Amino acid sequence: MVTVLVNYSYTFRVYKSFLIASEKISVIDGYRFFLKNVPLEIPLGDVYKSTFLELMKKKMM
Repeated sequence: MVTVLVNYSYTFRVYKSFLIASEKISVIDGYRFFLKNVPLEIPLGDVYKSTFLELMKKKMM
């Protein structure tokens, strides 16, 4: 399933245990995510920081 999801440009692996869809992000606070209707804080793992930030930069263009 991960292989299928990573082919979509708006799904990101942000931590070993988390894949997130960008349209579900409500707040990015430093290296933490808060998702719409989810009362949990999702961390951005060190391994995924540079890749995620680069993808977000491309998405914003």
